[in-house]
Amino acid sequence: MYIKIILLIFLFIFLVFALWYNVYFFVSCFLPSKRAPTVSSFNRDLKLMKNLKLVKWKKILDLGCSNWKALRFFESEFNLKWEWYDINFFSVMWWKLLNKIKWSEIKLHWKNFFKADLKKYDYIYVYLLPVQMEYIEDWLFENMWKNIIIVSNTFEFKKNQPFEVIKNDKWKWRIFLYKV
Repeated sequence: MYIKIILLIFLFIFLVFALWYNVYFFVSCFLPSKRAPTVSSFNRDLKLMKNLKLVKWKKILDLGCSNWKALRFFESEFNLKWEWYDINFFSVMWWKLLNKIKWSEIKLHWKNFFKADLKKYDYIYVYLLPVQMEYIEDWLFENMWKNIIIVSNTFEFKKNQPFEVIKNDKWKWRIFLYKV
């Protein structure tokens, strides 16, 4: 009897969190806001990024990673030292749980990436929707140092021009590289 009640309580808590997460995702996709939805990097994008000429053992910052697929890719492919800023409760909690199971070098900062010191990184990775890209563009290009390279997945900045674009056969443009 008690086991059934405990299981029902856990099921209820799980359903509440699942509903909360789905509402968060839905609202962030369709309403103009500063929050970005949790969207996984596509495998075809990661295959394109294998062609990047990134120097191993450098530091890279991910602005709002969410599910860390790109983080794991860059960690395994280029041996980059990662740091990640995110405010998404679900992504952060899931990462903390997963990191206890599989140890990783990725450092998580559970706070807004506007608090990041961009000058201590060699690369910045972004995979944000155009609304969020436009919102962070001025701040990003004003606070980074001149040798840093921004790797933008799928979406480009409006005011700044990329110095290199990596293309795919099925999509015209996919990966945009920026410098100051």
